[in-house]
Amino acid sequence: MKQFRRMTYPYIVWALILIVAPMLLIVLYAFTTKGNDVVTTKFTLENFARFFSDRLFLKVLLRSLKVAAITTIACLLLGYFPAYYIAKSSETFKMHWVLIITFPTWINLLVRTYAWIGILQDDGIINTVLGWIGLGPYKMMYTEFAVILGMVYNFLPFPAGDASAVPAGYHQRYHPRVPACGVELLYSQHARRRSVYAGR
Repeated sequence: MKQFRRMTYPYIVWALILIVAPMLLIVLYAFTTKGNDVVTTKFTLENFARFFSDRLFLKVLLRSLKVAAITTIACLLLGYFPAYYIAKSSETFKMHWVLIITFPTWINLLVRTYAWIGILQDDGIINTVLGWIGLGPYKMMYTEFAVILGMVYNFLPFPAGDASAVPAGYHQRYHPRVPACGVELLYSQHARRRSVYAGR
């Protein structure tokens, strides 16, 4: 694997420029006053004082944490069983299913998110079908439900695809119904303890 180490250098540079540097700028802006430039930078804690004293900011923070928690739980629940099924399948079958799961990620994230506007809007596909059967229309756009649905749709391929890539070589005697995520590490630690005790 050492011969491929140099191939990671361009990605590291790209990550430093496009990910790490902007995050550091956000941290810098959090501790400085408005209207600073490179020469005159004034540090302050006023931004944090305003954030924790204004109820609007706290309300937005709590709502964001709520949406993040619901999205995380939904992705885990929806991605658990497909990942377990794929991990237990043959290599050929696993390759095809991983391709199907990751295929939506080939399309730009913004394009995939905007596609949901045509589905959830007042005269969209869902409300049109609901109107035909006398159950609609419902207000779905610009709601918390729409945000959670879009985030689950965008992030679901990651837990399902990553979990299915974990080898399913755990011990069936101790963990007959648990997928490979984390269990292989626990079983290896258990086997190591047994070998140490046996050598005494």
